Amino acid sequence: MSLYALATVSAHDNGPSYGVFFAMMRRHGFFVHASTDFGSIGTTRGSCSKDGSIGGAAEKPYYSGNTAKSHYTVTAGAVHRLTRNLSLFEGIGYGRSAVAWQLAESEGGGYMQNNGLTHKGVAGEAGALLSFGRIAVSASAVTIAGKQWQGSLGVGIKLWRDKNEK
Repeated sequence: MSLYALATVSAHDNGPSYGVFFAMMRRHGFFVHASTDFGSIGTTRGSCSKDGSIGGAAEKPYYSGNTAKSHYTVTAGAVHRLTRNLSLFEGIGYGRSAVAWQLAESEGGGYMQNNGLTHKGVAGEAGALLSFGRIAVSASAVTIAGKQWQGSLGVGIKLWRDKNEK
C-alpha cells in the first residue's frame, strides 16, 4: 500500500489555482484532488452575456474595468500503477469558474456575473503520477463541463509504502 500527498498548482483563464492531491493504492487505488484560487465574485446585481450586454439590449452599459474571479474544482477517481514509478489516474467531480464585471458608478455600480465567461458543472481529470524514491510528481488536465480547461502540476512525497515495494 502506498500513500501520496502533493501540493498542486493549476493554470487556467482566470489565473493560477492552488490545491492538494492525495492518492492511496496498491496496484489500483483512488485519488482526491481539490483546487481553488481562493477568490470570490461576491454578491452580483444580475448577469450579462459574454460581450457585456444585459438582457439582449442593443446598448451595453459602461463597466469600470474591474473584475472579480473565483475558481474551484474537486475531483476523485481511480489510480492505476503501470510500473514501479509510473501511475495513471482519471476521475470526475464538480467545478466552477466564475467571472463578474463591475459596472461604472454612472451605471449604479455593483458587479454583473458574466455568463459567457462563467462555467460550472461536471469536472473531469486525467493525468500521470511519477515517483522517484520518496519524491512524487503529477501532471494532469482538468476540464469543467468541457468548456474550461486547465493544466495542473504537483510535487510532493510518498508518505508510506509497502515493505515489499523496492
